[in-house]
Order: sequence, then structure tokens, then C-alpha cells
Amino acid sequence: LWNRMQFAWRRGLTVRDRLTLLSMLLQPSLVHRGWATVESQRRECVGIRCGPTGSYKIWLRRNLCDISTLEEIFTVHERAWSAWPKVWSWPEPRVVYDLGANIGIMSLFLASRFPQARIVGFEPLPANAEICALNYRNLPHGQLFPLAVGAASGTIAFEFAPADVRGGRISGAGSSHQFHDSQ
Repeated sequence: LWNRMQFAWRRGLTVRDRLTLLSMLLQPSLVHRGWATVESQRRECVGIRCGPTGSYKIWLRRNLCDISTLEEIFTVHERAWSAWPKVWSWPEPRVVYDLGANIGIMSLFLASRFPQARIVGFEPLPANAEICALNYRNLPHGQLFPLAVGAASGTIAFEFAPADVRGGRISGAGSSHQFHDSQ
């Protein structure tokens, strides 16, 4: 609980943003206890701090997955980034490709680290691509394609688990989990 409160306080731009982030971070626990429900179609626009001086207005769904993605990327990845030895400087990339961009959170994170880079995202699931497009409005050098990337051109059925739209696979790729075809 304390870590989530700190995350909301450090990342939120305004008091409202901080409270919205905190309520979204606490939602999985409340749902688990039966004290709240998942509002997967409800969207929230939240101002967040990222990088040393940057900020974004981002869109998240109250589906339990989006807030987890935000928290993971802006804690785990940021810690790993800052732990990297400063003696090894990263060259500034001209283009960053985000394959399976989901809702664009990793793209925003990388754009905060490489502000001059062109960010090119690919997201095949329509529901994710819609939110990702909203988040890509923060990226002056960003471009989103509502497509998957593969070894050959063509059309293929794609499956995903409705409870967790962060990932998917090509239909028939074999798994014991229940998947549904995307539209």
C-alpha cells in the first residue's frame, strides 16, 4: 500500500491526478474483496510526471491491466534505467519501434528518455490501439499503426484473453487458456 501511495504521489501532476492514480492502483485489491467492480470501458485522463522534467496527459482504462502496466514501466524499468552505469552512454536513437505497443506506456517512457527520437508503434488489438492513439498525442515524433508485425505480409487471426488484453498470439498457436479472436 505504501509503495502505491508513493507512486501516485510522485507521478501525479495534480492532487486530482494523484487521487485518481491511487484509486486505480487500489482497485484490484478492492475488486478482489468484493468492495468494487471492474469498469473496463471507463477511461481516465491523468497527468503524470516522467523523466527528470517531463510530463504527459495519459489515458488509462479502469480494466486493472492499464494501471499495472503504467506502474511496472515507470517503476521497474525506470529503476533499471537509473541503475545502468553512467560511464556507458546510450547513443540517441533516431527511431524507436514499439512492437505490441499496447496502450503506449512504454513508448511514452522511451520518448521521455530519447526526446528527439521518432517513436513508431504497432498495436493490433483495436481496443488497445484506440487508447494508444490517444496517448500518442503526447509524442510530437510519434506514429501508431493499428497492425501486428510478422515475418510475412498478409492477414491472420489474432487471439487474446479478454481479461488481460496486454498480450495475444496468432490463432491456433496452441495453449490451454481460453482465447478469443480479435475483430
